[in-house]
Amino acid sequence: MSLVFNLSRVTWLLLASLTFIGCSRQPSVPREVAPLVSYVETFRSSHGRLPSAAEFQEWASKNHPDKKFQYYSEKPASLPEWGKPGTDFIAGAWDGICFVYYQSWDKKTYDGAIQ
Repeated sequence: MSLVFNLSRVTWLLLASLTFIGCSRQPSVPREVAPLVSYVETFRSSHGRLPSAAEFQEWASKNHPDKKFQYYSEKPASLPEWGKPGTDFIAGAWDGICFVYYQSWDKKTYDGAIQ
């Protein structure tokens, strides 16, 4: 009986930990995404537009060749909301567990998937 209780407790603790790791929105830029956000915002300021996918990929492969990044300069069909077209973007970086995304229109981050 004690063994079952302990296993249940361990399972509960494991599930609680996994729930904590799940999807969340934060009002700050995690370190995994910070270089991407900085690049896109600097590019936008100096060129008056967002970088193209090719420009972003070129920058990422030169500056962070061992990292996995995602970049959206246009609204993916699966997203219910988007900021100002041509100005706002989403940048994502793999943190070893999942992708961490930053959305520029409300300056929040979240982890999960964009489908």
